[in-house]
Amino acid sequence: MKSILWLSFIKLKRNSAPYLLMIGLTLMFSFVIGLQTQSSTREVAVVGEEHKVQRLIEQLRDQSSFTFYIEKEDEAQAALKKGRIGEYIVVSDDVTIITLSEEAELQALIPVVTNAAYQLKVEQQFNELANDIIGKPLSELEFDQIQLTTTPHNIESNIDFRYQALFGSCLFFIMYTLGYTVKEFLRMKRERIWDRYVFSPLSKSKIYGGFLTFSVIIGLIHIAIVLVVAQTIFGLDFSKTWLAIGITMMLYIIVSVGWLLLLVAFVQTDTQFDLFVSLLSVSMAMLGGAYWPLEIVTSDLLLTISNAVPLTHALESIKAVTMYEQSLEDIVPSLALLTFIGAVIITFGIQFVDKRMK
Repeated sequence: MKSILWLSFIKLKRNSAPYLLMIGLTLMFSFVIGLQTQSSTREVAVVGEEHKVQRLIEQLRDQSSFTFYIEKEDEAQAALKKGRIGEYIVVSDDVTIITLSEEAELQALIPVVTNAAYQLKVEQQFNELANDIIGKPLSELEFDQIQLTTTPHNIESNIDFRYQALFGSCLFFIMYTLGYTVKEFLRMKRERIWDRYVFSPLSKSKIYGGFLTFSVIIGLIHIAIVLVVAQTIFGLDFSKTWLAIGITMMLYIIVSVGWLLLLVAFVQTDTQFDLFVSLLSVSMAMLGGAYWPLEIVTSDLLLTISNAVPLTHALESIKAVTMYEQSLEDIVPSLALLTFIGAVIITFGIQFVDKRMK
């Protein structure tokens, strides 16, 4: 097995450009998507009586994901009909969101506005109660040592969505990186190099073990370079999560190699292999949440299908420990599922490839 590894690294040294390209594309895509996610804010118009609108906007001033501004109702209606805005807020005795957007697009806005409206309602009731009891609104009373403060409940305010962009891009492009290593089986079959391996003193388990170990090492090197650059340049912190990330990525790499071995067993040429690798990686990325969070997907069918995609479990596990600060123990069920999928896929992949190479 050591000889297989040594030979594979010699070939990597001679032709390292494709691997470096995939690493560069991972960083570029994660930077572009992450920067867009970090800097994008939605503008939301607020209409109604001026003093009520001002009070609501004052409650919403700390929401970094949205920019609220005062607008006339007829102009907001016209903008909504023309598609320039997706929704606007009407403030009267109650607070109403007028929208043409899909429900998924409102998931971030609804809790923000609901919480602010609730805070205003509570403040109004306190003022009415204070006025009935002592003849003054609560806001006009002076307290020496008591201070009333309200903190808007914003669950996602401390979540860094750049992790989603980084690892989504990483899981997507690593399939191409592994494709370059697994495609070597096609070349060995075409040039009859595989026959030399078969008649060598090495057992097939050592031959396959050598190539699988090399693929895992290459994949982990890909991840390590991306994480080092992301931590150095983007300022992301992996000091407490590197073990969970490493285990998850190693299992995902094994699963990916299994899928690629199955492709090798059924395609005839390098061109066919490259085509199916692209189809497989793109479809898995779309269904697994690499391009967008699965939280915004409303189709039950797509969510059900995504549970059968290994990328889903890998990405959700990594997001759990990086974005939501969960521990390694919390993602053990997902890791166990990836282990099972990897064992099954690798077993079938090796069997089919072995038949193909004869």
